[in-house]
Amino acid sequence: MKTRNKISYTSRQIVFARDRWTCQYCLKEPKTFEIDKRNFLLFVLPVDENNRPFEIDHVIAIDNGGDNNINNLVTSCYDCNHKKSNHKWKLPKNFPQIRLNKEVK
Repeated sequence: MKTRNKISYTSRQIVFARDRWTCQYCLKEPKTFEIDKRNFLLFVLPVDENNRPFEIDHVIAIDNGGDNNINNLVTSCYDCNHKKSNHKWKLPKNFPQIRLNKEVK
């Protein structure tokens, strides 16, 4: 079993913004946003109608060989993330991919 490394707050913000603050499985949009203040930085967290924050999910679970690469992370509402568990679900066909691991010239 792989060791689970914490996903940085910066990576979380990049994923939320890339996914337009929307669950990539059911396309649920947040009802509101919370501001989380950490180390003098402000982070925006989407929140659902039950006041539960959206989460960052691994498309391929760590248990199944996935990692914290930004292309393996998606925005997920609480319900979808907890239904999915460590299974792989299909994402929408127009899912945006960001390649941060390629060298920029």
